[in-house]
This record gives sequence, C-alpha cells and structure tokens, in this order.
Amino acid sequence: MKKLLSVLLAVLLVMSALPLTGLAEEEPIHFSLFAKTDVNDFPWEQSYLFRKMERMFNVKFDITEINSTVWSEKVGVALATDSYPDFFLSSDIDVAVYGPQGIIIDLRDLITEETMPNLYAMYQKYPVAQKAAMSYDGHQYSILGYDRTNTREYLQSRFFVNTQWIRNLGMEEPETLDDMYEVLKAFKEQDADMDGDPNNEIPMGGSFEYDPYSLLTLPLTAYGYCLAYPAKGSGIFVDIDDEGKVFFVPTAEHFGDVLAWMKLVYDEELLDPEYFTQAKEQVNAKQSEGRVGAFMDWAQWIDIKDAAMYSQYDGIEPLTTDVNSEKMWPAHDFRSIGFFCVTDHCQNVEKLLEVMDWAFTFDAYCTVLGGAEMGSEPGWETMGYTVDYLDESYGENALQLIYTYPDKYANDTDFREAECSPGWGTIPLARVEFTFVESSPTEQALSSALNDNYTPYMKVGWPTSVKFTDAESSRLALLATDIESFLKQMVMKYITGEESLDNIGLLEEGLNARGLAEYLEIYQTAYDRYVNN
Repeated sequence: MKKLLSVLLAVLLVMSALPLTGLAEEEPIHFSLFAKTDVNDFPWEQSYLFRKMERMFNVKFDITEINSTVWSEKVGVALATDSYPDFFLSSDIDVAVYGPQGIIIDLRDLITEETMPNLYAMYQKYPVAQKAAMSYDGHQYSILGYDRTNTREYLQSRFFVNTQWIRNLGMEEPETLDDMYEVLKAFKEQDADMDGDPNNEIPMGGSFEYDPYSLLTLPLTAYGYCLAYPAKGSGIFVDIDDEGKVFFVPTAEHFGDVLAWMKLVYDEELLDPEYFTQAKEQVNAKQSEGRVGAFMDWAQWIDIKDAAMYSQYDGIEPLTTDVNSEKMWPAHDFRSIGFFCVTDHCQNVEKLLEVMDWAFTFDAYCTVLGGAEMGSEPGWETMGYTVDYLDESYGENALQLIYTYPDKYANDTDFREAECSPGWGTIPLARVEFTFVESSPTEQALSSALNDNYTPYMKVGWPTSVKFTDAESSRLALLATDIESFLKQMVMKYITGEESLDNIGLLEEGLNARGLAEYLEIYQTAYDRYVNN
C-alpha cells in the first residue's frame, strides 16, 4: 500500500511540473454573426456585452460587420450563395421567406423549460410575447424581446410643440384642430420666441421627401383615424372598423378634410414653405436652432442639444374636431426589444440558445445599458451603472439605472455605445417585471412629454404583429409600389393646390385602378387569420 501511495505521489509531482497546455480549459465554441452597423459605430467585438457573454458561456463570436448602406445587398448575396452566418440579430431578415426554405430554423419546439428557462417562463406568463414571434404558418423562426412596461415605446408617432412659445403669446394649449391652426397662426404672425423679430419663426416643420406622412397623424387622429405613418415614406395605410373590416384610410369619409387642413396650413405658410423641397439635413438644421414651433420626431432633443432650448418643447394631448370627440393616438399592439434568429449553418443550436436565454435576465438588461455594475470587476471601478429602486408611485417595481462614465463622453448614450454594447436592441431583452424610470435629463424630458400627453390615449389601429405569407407579402409589395407612389403624388398635389380637393374622387378612382380591392383583400385575409389564431 505504501509503495502504491509513493508511486501515485511521484506521478502527481511529475504532472505538476508539466506545462498546463494539456489541462487547459476547453476551447470556446465559435458562432458566426453578421452585424448591421453605421459609419460611427464602435466595433462590436470590443463591446463589453459580447466579451461578457463569451466569458460567461465559453463561446467566441466571429462577427462580420456590414454597413447599413450595403446591408440588404450583401446579406441577400450571402443567403443566395450559402455563405451566411450561424445567426442574425437584425430584424431585417425576412423569416417569412427564409424560414419555409429551411435557411432560418424553426425554434418553437426547441424553446423548453430546460433549454431556455428564462424565455420559457416569460412565454408562460405573457403568451402574447410568443404569438408576436410566430409566423403565419405556426412556426417560430425568430425570438423577440418584449417591452411590456415602458408604455411610451408603444407610440407610433411623436409630436412636439414649443409650449413656451404658447405661454409667451398668452395662449392656451390647443384642444381641437381649429385651436392648433390658431396657435400656428400666432407663431407666424407674432414674436413667439420673444427675440425681437416676429418673422423668423417657422410654425411647423418637416420634409415631405424624407417623411411624407407623419404630420398627417395630427389631423388624422382629430378626425378619428388611429393611423400612423412612420418616417421615411413607409407606412401601413389600413385600419380596422368596429366590425373587424379592413379599410383604406385615404378613401375614408373624412380623408379629404384631413388634406384640407394640411392645405390650409400650407397655403398660409404655417407649414414650412420648403416642406416639399427640403431634405432631412435642412430640417435638422432648422430644428437645431430652435426656429421650428412644432414638428414630428423621435424626441424633441434629437437635433436640439441645448437643454434650455429643448425643454421648451412638450407634447400636446391629441386633438379633436366637430365630427370626433374621442382623443386618440396610434399605438403598437406589441413592442419588441431586439431580434434573434438561427440559420441551418449553426452546428450547436442548443448552446447558442443557452447563451441567448441569458438575454432575458435583468443582468443582461443592465449590461446592454450600462456595462458592468460600478466597482464589480477590474476596469469598472469608476464607471458603469448602479441600481436605484424607487417607490410604487413611479410604477410597478420601479427602478433607475444611474450611469457613471468618463468625462470624454458627452452623455450616457455615447458611453453605452463606446464601452457597453452596440446600443439598445442589440440583443432581445425583457422589460416585463419592472418599470424602468429614465435617469438622464434628456430621457426624462422625453418620457414626460409622451406619457403626460399621448400614452393615456393610445389606440391600436392595424395590429403590427399580423403576419403575411410569402406569397401575400410578394403580391402586396407589387401592389403597394403603384398604390403608394400614386397616393404620395396625389397627397402632394392636393396640399399644394395643383389638384383641387373638389376632385377628391380622383384619388379613390386611381387607387381602385391600381388594385386597391386586391390589396385590401390580402390585408383582410391576414387579419382574419391573425384573429382566429
């Protein structure tokens, strides 16, 4: 026995003297990813988020960054030539097309209590989160994050008015569309900004070329149409009536009245005279100078950096008219945070799902926004986030993240994108069991403007989580090209007076000639399928 022990000790001594290469940790599992980036983005591989996931799960992300200007082209080529990565984090991937082809795999049966306990628990408590990710065919080709508690993110449009100008003029905030006209008229005719020059204010601004329809949200909601026109010309032009029937809003009874109000403010130069000719850059410049009294944008401070100036801008409650007394503002039926899908190239799907399940934890949420908790690990002694829990008056399980960052960063957003993560929505996140209260002055100003004025009146028109089949999507795209081009042309003509509103019937005639009936039939079929499922 003693001899045996001596031999074992000798072996152990020899092994202790050997190099550690043979005893090293297992090699990390590699996963390839295409990342959609912009010119000023910091390298994804350097972000704390991806380095933390690699460390936690012993994986390595091989990231190919593709600029957004060429993203569609390069990803399309990759998918066509079998050179695509293991997974995507961009919702631009058309899973309705590539899922049925087998390129994007169905995850529905892979999401179990064992493989993805965090996501599974969320689905059990909030089934709507899984329904929103389901394809028309009953498969689940993607995983979406879920934002349940931040109601401001459900708004589809955001309208800001310089309410300080209103107070300067001794007026009340508008309640009706007629009131809004009077406010804009006062902005034009009087010295609203009190700088001594009554002629340098632009009552309402925008760019028809960049964003042709979002300003229509103002008169549309006043006439009872809960329809949003997102920026850059894209949009869903349908709504649902009380009987569940799909209709095209530009052919509805009061759409001519909507255009008449827009024509009125354009004719009297209450809408920027350059509205139909200027680019977004010109709009940005005018807004940054505080010269524009009212505008649509994601936030009032996007172009206005001076806190004293952007704090003058607030939301206003939705307007009404003599034919509609209900205040309403268009909202999403579901709001996601981030997107994830897996391709058939992935050799270890179960491991990748384990990594992504972590995304549905509070730890992941904090990591995306603030990196590491301050003082929790080397390199983060003097920067990172701390959690401040608030009382119930702020909402359900309310909390704030307080950010500390080096002076070289102008704000927490710059810090986040340089050090912490590529930005909000990089990975799917869950904001379902707590109310996140913004701590930065800019975000607090935005939340106040939106939550005090628009979120109490949110109403869902067309449910944005309705899914179309590949054939339906293809046919809709073909029909929409002619329909939307004609609509844009006619809207401009009616507002500028090139075409008389006495001839509003020409709009419906032209739309019908371009296949509107079939267009609406496809929407109706998809909506009925959505309701029945």
